[in-house]
Amino acid sequence: MKTFLKIFAIALVFMFTNGNKAHAQSTHFKYLSYVFPADSISGFDELSASQEALGRGFFGKEYKIQMYRAKREFINKKFGYSPPTLMQMYNAKPVPNNPLAAPCVNEDFEASTSTTSTSSVGSVGSTLAGWTVSQGQNSAVNGSCSLVGCCPTAGSTNAWIRSTPFVCPAPLNNIPNSPLGGSKVIQLNDNIPTTGEIVRITQTFPVTPTNGLFQFAYMAAMNGSGHACCDQPFMKISLLNCSNVLLPCPSFSLVPPGSACVAPSLPGWTINVSGVSYTSTWQVASIDLTPYLGTCVTIEVIVGDCDGWAHEGWAFFDAVCKPMTVTVNNIAFPIGTGATNVAACGALTATVTAPPGLNPYTWNGPGGSGITNNPNQTFTTSVAGNYTLTMNPLGSCSPITRTVNISFVPNPIATFSQANSCTTYTFTNTGTGAPAVQTYSFVGTGAPPSFTTTSTNTVVNFPPSTTFTVIHTVVNSSGCTATNSLVINVPAGPNPAFTTPTYTQCLTGNSFVFTATQAATTHTFAFNPLAGAPATGLVSPYGPVSFTAPGTYTVTHTISNGGCTTSASSVVVINPQPTVTATNNGPLCAGANLVLSATGGGTYAWTGPGAFASAVQNPTLVAITPAQAGVYNLTVTSAAGCKTTSTTVVAITTPTGSASNTGPYCAGATIQLNTAAATSYTWAGPGAFASALQNPVRPASTPAMSGTYTVTLNFGGCTATATTAVVVNALPVPLANSNSPVCAGTPINFTGSGGTTYTWTGPAAYSSSVQNPTIASAAAANAGTYTLTVTNAAGCTNSITTAVVVNPIPVPVANNTGPYCVGTTINLTSGGGGTYSWTGPAAFASALQNPTIAGSTLANAGTYTVLVTLNTCTATATTNVVVSTATASATNTGPYCAGTTIQLNTPVATSYTWSGPGAFASNLQNPV
Repeated sequence: MKTFLKIFAIALVFMFTNGNKAHAQSTHFKYLSYVFPADSISGFDELSASQEALGRGFFGKEYKIQMYRAKREFINKKFGYSPPTLMQMYNAKPVPNNPLAAPCVNEDFEASTSTTSTSSVGSVGSTLAGWTVSQGQNSAVNGSCSLVGCCPTAGSTNAWIRSTPFVCPAPLNNIPNSPLGGSKVIQLNDNIPTTGEIVRITQTFPVTPTNGLFQFAYMAAMNGSGHACCDQPFMKISLLNCSNVLLPCPSFSLVPPGSACVAPSLPGWTINVSGVSYTSTWQVASIDLTPYLGTCVTIEVIVGDCDGWAHEGWAFFDAVCKPMTVTVNNIAFPIGTGATNVAACGALTATVTAPPGLNPYTWNGPGGSGITNNPNQTFTTSVAGNYTLTMNPLGSCSPITRTVNISFVPNPIATFSQANSCTTYTFTNTGTGAPAVQTYSFVGTGAPPSFTTTSTNTVVNFPPSTTFTVIHTVVNSSGCTATNSLVINVPAGPNPAFTTPTYTQCLTGNSFVFTATQAATTHTFAFNPLAGAPATGLVSPYGPVSFTAPGTYTVTHTISNGGCTTSASSVVVINPQPTVTATNNGPLCAGANLVLSATGGGTYAWTGPGAFASAVQNPTLVAITPAQAGVYNLTVTSAAGCKTTSTTVVAITTPTGSASNTGPYCAGATIQLNTAAATSYTWAGPGAFASALQNPVRPASTPAMSGTYTVTLNFGGCTATATTAVVVNALPVPLANSNSPVCAGTPINFTGSGGTTYTWTGPAAYSSSVQNPTIASAAAANAGTYTLTVTNAAGCTNSITTAVVVNPIPVPVANNTGPYCVGTTINLTSGGGGTYSWTGPAAFASALQNPTIAGSTLANAGTYTVLVTLNTCTATATTNVVVSTATASATNTGPYCAGTTIQLNTPVATSYTWSGPGAFASNLQNPV
């Protein structure tokens, strides 16, 4: 499987490199909506960039992002663009996938759940609160490099939390507790019996002075077995900025020791007989985050196998976020970028220790200290002054320099004395005075709270007959402290006991007298809270006094005698009067049930008209009469015996009702029902009619809505009923007809029925009150719609319409094409109508509009009549046909002499055709 994945990774490299080179002149590489022209990345080593991205475990979209960044950096360098500065990157808005987190959440894994197996990223993530984990496989990637950590690395996660001590497989046997504290560490990468192997864990947090040092511990095993440096198993810790951009430093990287790697020598490593390098103890290192104060960083921890996943790399890992501190005489002092003042309190020498995990170290001190280029983490000196520490840990951005100003300061003196007047004590500082700060604290039952002061004298009151240890701590301006203590036995004071006749009373009429047990002295009776309490009393007995508000009051009696003051307290309870309300369900109608209601709690006593009395909280009186109206009194007694009275007035009425309507109605009209004012209304009537309105309506009435309507009126629980009769008359059913259609000039006859009176209206302002009127001679203006309105005996009306059509008389035309010769065809023509009927001589008849008579004879001559019909209206026209027998004659004026004009003559005719010798031809009547 590992061999297959390796081949797959190489195939991906080939795909993303050779493929692009083959199309370098025509293809654009596009990602995140940005297009890189081919010539702009000419010379870009895509193979190396791809190896680095794949080696860091980036596939899919993450792979594209890494390639985009590599190309962007190449273009910036090629064209001289200025990349963003570190501060610009840190001031950039964090991307949504990498928001600012709380500083260092569960960085030591102590809040994680111990696991021995897992099968999904979800379950792993649930055990690693604060950390982001990714799961898969990881390895170095083939390539060449000259520096440890330059080889691409990547990671994915299958992480386990181990409780320590822990026994794991060789060579990492017997994993002890982490030197950073706690009992839980994380196991990364191989020898985890699950499907996923390699682990990458990340955590993002803002850098503050309290977490400026990321300290970690590891125990690791790496199987180097002859690999080249960049092929080795590895562990790497890297930083990313707020925009998820990998920072070049600080970082931490390790591969197995051996001649194949050019790497700094790391302490604590052993090589076993199998060639596996491992650490037999926890190794501690640190990463300085102070260059990034005020920004955020992402810590990324990766552990990987060799490039083919055949030789494993795995580790146990623990971490802690802490301020960068220097230890002086076993006291840790935070150190910043400026000089840090440290006092060696009460000592002649100072033992100074640099922050762990940032070696190698170089110390340089003031003249006479003998501290020059000291490579030790710890040194001892008796010379005050500035000591400069230079730390140059593996993977740091630059040497880390800090300055510690050491001074030798004597401890302050913490002596004090005490004097008392009875239970009041005065403590006097007899040691180091101001500006040194003194803290007084007390140990004992009922001890006063501790406090801090710079005053010489301090007064404290103690309870009588008690014993306390007084602890006096003095801190001078250099932070050096001294402590002293003494035991005091507080004497007993005068007897502050007091009495009052009763400590619990009702608010109304309360009265108290407070009497001290010891009379011969001075007294103060004070009350808390002050609101509602009597004024402070200075005599005994004190009273009678009263409280003005319910509540629990503390009465404190303070007694003074011979300079000794004691106090005693008792509690006075003022019970509130019950809050009482008396109500009833009225106003009521006679015969209804009266319900009296009470609130307030306790016991109840009702009295009322007619000697009514009841101890029930909410009594009911059945079927009341007007004599039971009046005032009902209620007295409520609380559990504490406090009483309050309330009253309620009962009203009893006898209502009456009325109902009416605005009818009678004709069908279709709106029925209006009316009644008097009440609290609520219930109407019922024919056709399942129901309404809760005072004056409801029923639109579009029908005769079926006629009948009795009943209304029930509610007067606050009392009801009255009334009825009203509604009449809805049916509308008449009119009929209207005429003899339409008619021809112009003929009568129009109307017929109507269905009512007792009739009104006709129509075109041309026509109006008639006759049931069956007539228009004697129809004209075109009489055509149109006529409306008949009838009224029945109930006075209800209804209307109907009828349409009248007046057709015009046709205007006929009759003609013929004669005169005709015997034997020719007679052509008759007509117009002006819809249908035609011809009659004529010789019993001629035809229904054609334009008939013909072929082979005419003299008998066909005469008058022809056509009857024209249009929309049932008729008219006639005539035409005279002439049929004759033709005769011919021809003469001339000759004989003629040659050269004279020949004159030919014939009678008048319609046309002429002459012919003669010599092809003579003419169409004239008398040619020459």
